[in-house]
Amino acid sequence: MAQYSVIVPAYKENNNLRPLVTRIFAALRRIDSPVPADQTEVIIVDDNSRDGSVETVSALRQEGYNVRIIVRTD
Repeated sequence: MAQYSVIVPAYKENNNLRPLVTRIFAALRRIDSPVPADQTEVIIVDDNSRDGSVETVSALRQEGYNVRIIVRTD
């Protein structure tokens, strides 16, 4: 279970999600990071942009990144 969460608001940001998530975890994996990568999750809060963000997050999860998406529909 994650002890730390990074919350990312998003709307039509699909093209930026992969670079953002991979850079966040790369920074957390550095030896001098005060927050361990294996105790951190990234939560994307998407305003129902329907731009492929859900699929990108799913692919990142399959690659082993601790990321999930919440799609706001109202």
